Amino acid sequence: MAAIRWHEDAPLFAIAVIAFSLGLYGYRARRRHLPGWPPHHAVGMGGSYIALLTGFYVDNGPFLPVWDRLPHIAYWLLPSLVGIPLIWLALRRFQQRPALDSTPQPPVHRRRQRQL
Repeated sequence: MAAIRWHEDAPLFAIAVIAFSLGLYGYRARRRHLPGWPPHHAVGMGGSYIALLTGFYVDNGPFLPVWDRLPHIAYWLLPSLVGIPLIWLALRRFQQRPALDSTPQPPVHRRRQRQL
């Protein structure tokens, strides 16, 4: 589609290439299960989603309610300004989780008390 209207759609094609590349990066990180893969997966998939939203708003923002009142630069920046901090918070929360002990623990059995 971009080849037909290249002059109008070249920026959207660039956004699509970036979104596809980030999505592929996140997908491959998940499939390979290399040590430390979850942050790579989150960055790839989250970045791909941000790029897709950016492309959507760049293309459709002037025709959407509320968005039609914003300056054109907002279509390019707002998805990143919202999405990047959310990805950063998710990565930070993931890194702060305590490491699970790999040794299995015996199940804890509690005696049920009789209810009156």
